[in-house]
Amino acid sequence: MKKILLSVFAIALTFNLMATSVWDGSSEPWSQGDGTMNNPYLIETAAHLAYLAEKVNEGYQSSGQGVFEDEYFLLTDDLDLNNLDWTPIGNVNYSMNGFYFAGRFDGCYHQIENLRIQSNADLTGLFAAVGGEDHYVSNLSVSGTVISTGMGAAGVVGGIAAGALVYRCSFSGSVSVTNSGTFCGAAGVVAGVQDGRVVQCASSATVTVTNSNFMGAAVASGVVCFARESASIQGCYNTGAINASAVLMGISGGILAATVESAEVSIYSCYNVGQVSGGTSGGIFGMVSPIDPTKGENAINVSNCFFLTSAGGNNGYGTGMTSDEMKTEQFKNQLDQSSHAFVMDNGSNNGYPIHGLASFILYDASDITPHSAKLSAWIHQGNDHFARAYFKYLKWDENEWIEVDVPTDGYVEAVLEGLEEDTYYEYMFACEFDDGTWIESGQPRAFQTGYDAVEENGSSTGSVTLTVYPNPASEVLNIQGFDPIEVQVFNALGQLVKTLKNANEINVSDWAEGLYVLRLTAADGRVCQEKITVKK
Repeated sequence: MKKILLSVFAIALTFNLMATSVWDGSSEPWSQGDGTMNNPYLIETAAHLAYLAEKVNEGYQSSGQGVFEDEYFLLTDDLDLNNLDWTPIGNVNYSMNGFYFAGRFDGCYHQIENLRIQSNADLTGLFAAVGGEDHYVSNLSVSGTVISTGMGAAGVVGGIAAGALVYRCSFSGSVSVTNSGTFCGAAGVVAGVQDGRVVQCASSATVTVTNSNFMGAAVASGVVCFARESASIQGCYNTGAINASAVLMGISGGILAATVESAEVSIYSCYNVGQVSGGTSGGIFGMVSPIDPTKGENAINVSNCFFLTSAGGNNGYGTGMTSDEMKTEQFKNQLDQSSHAFVMDNGSNNGYPIHGLASFILYDASDITPHSAKLSAWIHQGNDHFARAYFKYLKWDENEWIEVDVPTDGYVEAVLEGLEEDTYYEYMFACEFDDGTWIESGQPRAFQTGYDAVEENGSSTGSVTLTVYPNPASEVLNIQGFDPIEVQVFNALGQLVKTLKNANEINVSDWAEGLYVLRLTAADGRVCQEKITVKK
């Protein structure tokens, strides 16, 4: 194998160097990003976040209920909402009618403080609702006060549905719901889950629910209030006090309070040390709702979950332990199960395990030329520690990975040089912990190097560097390094199918899938060719 030359460097991101953005009640459009994974919209101020709420609630450019579908957002700084009345992001009701956030919001481990909500909406929180497969709110700490007379309230998200995810989010402060209807509930992190996941989230909030209806139910929990259809809660914990008060039925649970209608729920590797009280209470899970015979039986699976015995709620779900037992390394390891979700307390959680929060983001390859490409990632060590971080890559027809070590925190890049032209490469990113275990980026990603094009007439002007990207393409094809006055497009049979003039951007959205050859002619007579693939 020929020698590969590598140029590796790291640039530390200057997160947290800006002053916290304090909200004055106004909204302002963001100005950075295009909503793609590699170039997300940047939420740099509290006014930008308010603008997001404004746009979602009006159904901005949406043909359905989901707004900003599949688009990416990144919070770049801590925000202070200044105890001003906050309008939640989304305005759906309990039946998920209305508009909801359908994008991907990464809080980048920043804090949003002094949230204040007073609402009578069915669902309320910083986000009222998030919906859609793999749409999420992640890596965010929120603190403040939520007061509701509606059906469901939480500090972070009112409700998630249709495959949505809340990941590594926390809430501190208080959530209270007072209602006289048939049902009302509250939680620290997410009020309701209908076919969704809540992973590695935490609450230290005081949660109080009161229902004055003689036939009504009050439901309260630290992490998730109620679940219906399919729900998964993993690696979460609660330390706040939970109380549900009702004439007929008060239900409280440290991690999940209740299932609603027919539900299949999994709770795994969670713990609760917060006091739970109500007519029916559980240290981990409160109560299965009455079974609707037309919708099948409820299924609740609780495994590797633990609660503080003195906090109450010993109803058979989870294992009761003493405070001393729950502050040991042995307990942390039992809870963690080698997932690196938990580490020992650093003094912020009264000795109980906290989330390690070590993670990374792998970006798409960029700056691709015929013989080089740049790989980049962002690493967050959190409360844990990475001993090693590296990219690895290979040619698509080989099986030996080449590893490139980079620093273990912040923004890192590796420039791969000496690559073969017009060749597919696969790449991944991995981080190793001190104990030798590691996490990887999942399925390999791929890029194709450019074509080192040479003039067909072989004149002495030499070669030109031509890059056509993305390749494969589905929407727009870009030509870089060559300015054609004419582009001829040939199909796989060699037939001329299109002729374009002065085109450095080519719309291929209406082209049939398959292989094409572009013949590019410059004003001075130079001619280059490039193979491209259109894939929808």
